[in-house]
Amino acid sequence: AISAGDAAPANPFYMGLDGGSESVGFLESDADAGPFLTALGYRPDKRYFLYRRDITQRNDPFDPRLLTIRRKMQLMINDAPTLPTWWWCTRQGRFDTLHFSLVPTSGAAVAPVSISCWGMDFHSTTRRQRTVGLLDLHVDVNERGKGYGKALVLEVIRRLREELVSHLEIAVRADTESARKLLASLGFAPADTGVVYRSP
Repeated sequence: AISAGDAAPANPFYMGLDGGSESVGFLESDADAGPFLTALGYRPDKRYFLYRRDITQRNDPFDPRLLTIRRKMQLMINDAPTLPTWWWCTRQGRFDTLHFSLVPTSGAAVAPVSISCWGMDFHSTTRRQRTVGLLDLHVDVNERGKGYGKALVLEVIRRLREELVSHLEIAVRADTESARKLLASLGFAPADTGVVYRSP
């Protein structure tokens, strides 16, 4: 079988080329792509939702769990993940990247939640806005549902807002319902849909 449209983990090149924070196949906003590939015998295989949020609007949600999390956790900001892989270095590492994580104040080394972001400044001319792409949101399996993901993304929003960033963008697979619910609770809205096609 042959896939048409690059998306993780089969996307070693062209990061940001289609204008998004992450490659997600062919965007549905491209009206010609779907009919063209379907006529060639390709069928939709995977779907991704591209979410965006205007962070100049200070309507951040309140969650009572965040008060406890802020007492237990401290925000760490680095230029790269603690253990950057070759894959990370050849993709995100080539851009202006920051890695955010929440680390227990008790001194434990393991971060239950982390996320990376990269500056999409080369899109600012056409978009007329400063956008940052969010990548690789990870919450430890044993810590999900406790508010860590929401706490971290809110901290990222506040920090980037101080840097005069106006918009955030993140792509998630359509079948990751928990991630979609988290983004919706944080004020992100679907902006486009990406489709990876596959030929029999």
